[in-house]
Amino acid sequence: MLLLWGAQTLSVFGDRLYAMAIMWIAWQESGAAAMGWVAVAESVPYIVLGTAGRKIVARFSTLRRLAVVDVGRAALVAALPLAWDTFGIAGMLGCAVLLGVGGALFDPNLGALVPELVDKRDIQAVTGLMDLTGRIARIAGPGAAGIALALVPRHALFSLDGPPPARPARAPAAAGRWGWR
Repeated sequence: MLLLWGAQTLSVFGDRLYAMAIMWIAWQESGAAAMGWVAVAESVPYIVLGTAGRKIVARFSTLRRLAVVDVGRAALVAALPLAWDTFGIAGMLGCAVLLGVGGALFDPNLGALVPELVDKRDIQAVTGLMDLTGRIARIAGPGAAGIALALVPRHALFSLDGPPPARPARAPAAAGRWGWR
């Protein structure tokens, strides 16, 4: 349970840090309209898959498939500076759409797998911890992103959340591999 919650904490915090950082960089490099387009590009997959893509989302309801999706998300975040430098706003928007698809597949499935990953008596506690963690990250993530943007070069910032060794959300796959429910 501690491994799952710890991984969730770091992953959600990293996701919130990334979200604020990408918006800030879009605004800084291309203005307010670019910031809005990035927000729309990442949100549309959530809307589409959430309303019409239930069968697609359900295909990613295993630990192994979630791990693959999360590794893909990590690679996309790490590739954002290259996409920006190479393709400009179009590259950033493309990555944002793909990250939105990954998030729309990953987020609902991870929560749904909690009953399979923990003992029955711990389901409510783990679900509550995961919800609390998400709420704290929504509050603390933007502030942490602001501090990080002031202290860390842009390319290094995205590598904090991006590379697979730094992205702990694959802990659900590890939990499954170690024989946890």
